[in-house]
Amino acid sequence: MARWQILMHHIRATLPDIKVRITEQQKKFNTELQSLGGMVADNPVRITTSLALMYNLLIFRYAGLSGSLCHNRIFFRIHGRD
Repeated sequence: MARWQILMHHIRATLPDIKVRITEQQKKFNTELQSLGGMVADNPVRITTSLALMYNLLIFRYAGLSGSLCHNRIFFRIHGRD
């Protein structure tokens, strides 16, 4: 049997198992993603818009603080140190 025939036989024998494993992993990760709230955005414009809206909401929340104090507060809020 030629080497290419051996390779083709190996690919045909293992490909179905690989496809099943990939499908199972996709389902697992999609389930985990949904449990975390789904995709944030599917394109860069939506991501940028979401970040800008969050930043503006935080600015208004801390509007009574002085400039640098406001930005420090927002930084710590975004990074979970609030």
